[in-house]
Amino acid sequence: MRRCTGVRARRCRQRLYGITMGMGTRPRRFSFVLLFVVLGAIPLMGQSKRLWVLRAPGEMVEYDPATFTAKRAVTNPPIKLPAEVVRAPLSVSVNHPGQILFAPAVSLPLAEGDADAARKAWLWNGKAATSLDMGVSRKTATAGSNVAITESAAVVYLSADGLHLFWFANRARRLQREEMDLSTATTWQAWQTDLEGNARQDLASSSLPDCRCTTGSCEETCPYFSVWVPDDGVGKFFVVTQFIAGQTGPTYTASVRYEEGAEGGPRLPWRCRCNACWTRRPTGA
Repeated sequence: MRRCTGVRARRCRQRLYGITMGMGTRPRRFSFVLLFVVLGAIPLMGQSKRLWVLRAPGEMVEYDPATFTAKRAVTNPPIKLPAEVVRAPLSVSVNHPGQILFAPAVSLPLAEGDADAARKAWLWNGKAATSLDMGVSRKTATAGSNVAITESAAVVYLSADGLHLFWFANRARRLQREEMDLSTATTWQAWQTDLEGNARQDLASSSLPDCRCTTGSCEETCPYFSVWVPDDGVGKFFVVTQFIAGQTGPTYTASVRYEEGAEGGPRLPWRCRCNACWTRRPTGA
């Protein structure tokens, strides 16, 4: 087993932080339940809220929120989730229509083995289960006396109405010499697909200028993008934030709120309202 030393040690610590940031304290045993309460974000659906319980050994069951009892299995049978849920229960999300997504996040920079095996997300579309390719990739090439590493990692979220999936990806090209990072150029993209991951429609993108990695580890000094969406899925907006992982903890810089076009008319491109703007190119702008 390769030990972490020098720059590699810092990267290992940062990757551990990136995996756990925003997730709170993770329980050590799976002798618990997780509650998913989806509020009535879509009035036409009738119910004000729905309640799901994720219980051992990895089943999702809908409960009556008024009595806190499981609904009849004849009409609402338990949904069996992948075995990996036991190790990452907080990677499960549910929307109001009852779709369930299990999508463990992968962040940049990738470890050497992250792209070796196919990364899949698991989706219950309300009728059947399916898997989705997360498109994690890592390629290396020679660039003069340096090594160019091009890598990409996406995260996927449910939509609030259950009609689409929303995808957000960081793509970076790092120059490296003798395992020391020299510089990186990062691009962020957002798109939506159907529930099978097809029919891609680009929504927005943003590119950052080349960033010099002065400490030999790009994540210590250079920004990447993270996305926040509402608990019940993407509805009319999402928020994108630039952050630098740093050596001891993250620094959050600019945030942008992307909103869909005005209600009542044809679907308009997603556009941003900036708290602090960066170079950006919303599709169709």
